[in-house]
This record gives sequence, C-alpha cells and structure tokens, in this order.
Amino acid sequence: MVDPGRVARKLQVSRDWIERRIRNGRIAIVRNAETRRFLVPDTDEMLARFEALKSGAVDHIDCTQSTN
Repeated sequence: MVDPGRVARKLQVSRDWIERRIRNGRIAIVRNAETRRFLVPDTDEMLARFEALKSGAVDHIDCTQSTN
C-alpha cells in the first residue's frame, strides 16, 4: 500500500489531481483505519487503472477492494 502522493509522482500529476478525484468520487477509496490516511494498493494493475483515468479511457476507478 502506498500514499496517493507516490502514485501522483509515478503518473507525473500533482497530488491535488488525485485528491480532487477522490473528493468528487471519481476515485473510490477508503481511509486506513489505523493511520486515517488514504492508501492505494501498490500493484501494476492499480497503476494501470490510474493511467486509464488520467488518459480519459475510464471515468472512475475503485481502490476499495484491497485497502484493508
């Protein structure tokens, strides 16, 4: 699991780009119960989903299935 900021660096977008999409529901994600931080699964598949969102190929991604 990684911080959304790390994903932002990999995608070469701002952290705000990700945070805005979390707020507007385009990225479904939950906070880690212990740290209260958003955490994203650190997988190639998840990075590919973020790339698809960035390119406009999809308009929503779900990061909730592996965050616990």
